[in-house]
Amino acid sequence: MQRNFDIIVGAPRSGKSYYAGQLLKQWQQNAIIVKHPSNLNDENHAFLPAKTMSNWRQGAKPGQFVKCKMAFALRKDYLAFLDWFIKEFEQKKFYGILIVDDATIYEKDRLSEQMEYIIAMRRHYALNVICIYHGFRRCPIGQFTFVNNLFVFNTTDEPGSKADVIPKYEKVEMAIQQARQNFMKTTPKEKYKPVGVNITSI
Repeated sequence: MQRNFDIIVGAPRSGKSYYAGQLLKQWQQNAIIVKHPSNLNDENHAFLPAKTMSNWRQGAKPGQFVKCKMAFALRKDYLAFLDWFIKEFEQKKFYGILIVDDATIYEKDRLSEQMEYIIAMRRHYALNVICIYHGFRRCPIGQFTFVNNLFVFNTTDEPGSKADVIPKYEKVEMAIQQARQNFMKTTPKEKYKPVGVNITSI
């Protein structure tokens, strides 16, 4: 996951937050996950301290990486966060991973200018970015220009007209069907297992 932009898609309670939590537990660089306040206390991310833009490095020694979560109720506050985040990595104060857990709320229909800049510049600043959506219909079309990997969890949602812009769509369609089959399994390890597809565009 070096300097990647990845998308996670799945219905509520399909395993997306658990997957992101396990990834963050293993991550050995700076990490920020953005969440809606109503979802801030998700047990999958309970190990992460809640921070703000002003205190995100509080208590950390120089050079020590920080992993935390931040919450924003309104899109305007989320966009202000992205403005701050851009300044941080441009000044080389942040490298690592940014996860937008509630991208369905913040980045629906069309990518924000800030997010488009972040994912376009990720390779220059050693950034990894993940956006998590509840369904394909909420995924902005523009992001498929940049995406590296798609991780599919169980969903009843179909890509619909977006199928024409998703690279390697045949593999994505197979992944959707496999994720639905996985969800029918009885053990959690199989039931909530994502199906990954490399659809690297750039």
